[in-house]
Amino acid sequence: MTVPVAAEHVVAGVRFLTWRGAGPDRWLVLHGFAGHPEAWREVVERLAAPGLVAAPFVPGHGPEPLRSGWTGFGQVIDGLADAVRAIAPDGWRLAGYSLGARLALGLLVAEPKMWTDALLVGVNPGLASAAERDARRGEDAARARLLREQGLAAFVQAWERLPLFAT
Repeated sequence: MTVPVAAEHVVAGVRFLTWRGAGPDRWLVLHGFAGHPEAWREVVERLAAPGLVAAPFVPGHGPEPLRSGWTGFGQVIDGLADAVRAIAPDGWRLAGYSLGARLALGLLVAEPKMWTDALLVGVNPGLASAAERDARRGEDAARARLLREQGLAAFVQAWERLPLFAT
């Protein structure tokens, strides 16, 4: 089935792409780092009976900068939840990939009654030990510095050299 992309919508300050089908299901789908809502098109086309599929530009990854005041994970979760709630207060299915799956975990914890189920790909709830978390913060700070100072192309090149992608 081919589901056309509707016009972009801005709801509660969050920009969405939406697909509308005749089915009853309502989906929120969250893309990964440096991704785009359009990345979900092929998945949406394979859903058996989609109704509304809402794919936000993950804050800080779209045509607009990160909103003022959204300085941490909690503010992004709250902002996404407010926007989704403005569309419909509950009955959502939730899917996320990588960074989007991490955001989905946050949404599941913050607003458990909004979701009927969830599909999370490429995520874990975090690192167990303080030493692992400290090491990751250092790695993340170095990656953020690379991104700021040398740009996205250099960041992606370094990212693709990680051992994770050698398999």
